[in-house]
Amino acid sequence: MAVWYCGSTKHAAVAQWAAATVYAAGSIVRQLAAPAVGSERCFRTALGGTSAGAEPAWVLTKAAAQPADNTIADWVEVTGNTAWGWLAAHARLSAALAWLAAGDTLYVSHAHAETQAAAMTLTSPGAAATTCLVLCVNDGATPPTTLATTGTVTTTGNFSISFLGFAYVYGLTFTAGSGANATLINFTSTTPWGYVFDSCSLVIGGTSTSTRFIVNGGSSGDDQLLRMVNTSIGFSAASTGGLTFGNVRIEWYDKESAVTGTSPATLLTPIANMPGQVVLAGLDLSTVT
Repeated sequence: MAVWYCGSTKHAAVAQWAAATVYAAGSIVRQLAAPAVGSERCFRTALGGTSAGAEPAWVLTKAAAQPADNTIADWVEVTGNTAWGWLAAHARLSAALAWLAAGDTLYVSHAHAETQAAAMTLTSPGAAATTCLVLCVNDGATPPTTLATTGTVTTTGNFSISFLGFAYVYGLTFTAGSGANATLINFTSTTPWGYVFDSCSLVIGGTSTSTRFIVNGGSSGDDQLLRMVNTSIGFSAASTGGLTFGNVRIEWYDKESAVTGTSPATLLTPIANMPGQVVLAGLDLSTVT
């Protein structure tokens, strides 16, 4: 099973490619021209050389060889690669997950602070028997040795966050949307999925009455599980729709101040004709009115 690295601040610390520059063997660069969201990459040269006067047309595929760059003939895509650790970290969680295979581990820097003004879909390639691990860690060592709980992933405006696949996630805060917008945190695939959030926070940032968590396997759904351990869910207004569920199992365990922000008028709402199970144990729900 492979290990990968993700950290917005670590990626930003990688030197940008520069024209007519001598690069030593082993140099790692990121793009000079601002890439599209999710297309941030790092590239390494094993032999070094002098770059051209114009930036190469980078190939964004995982581990792809790159076009010749003047006398540098061997740039290779290395984003998030274990061999280079934090020196070539992914900038975004969604892009990093796309590099994983079932059973892989992704280390996310404790200083990770990802924000985007677009809808976000986080797809783990894991399976029920080979789930992927997404662990927030102190980025002071490679490999990391200390878990952390300070990494953040945020969408702004009218943009939601959706989760697909199978993953165990530790120590991250996910915030969907902002202001008077209708935003969602979605677990809605009809194919099997399973997420465990340990020591995390799931927050709805929008305040519209249409804003809510949706955990729904659909009318044909089967084998969907959301488990939250020492994890809070948060709301920005009492008018939000709480957590709506159907054809799923939700387990929520062991959390003080389990609901943060402004408690919604209704916390849990089953979807008509879509039975589900909700197991609550060891939660402080005193903020729910």
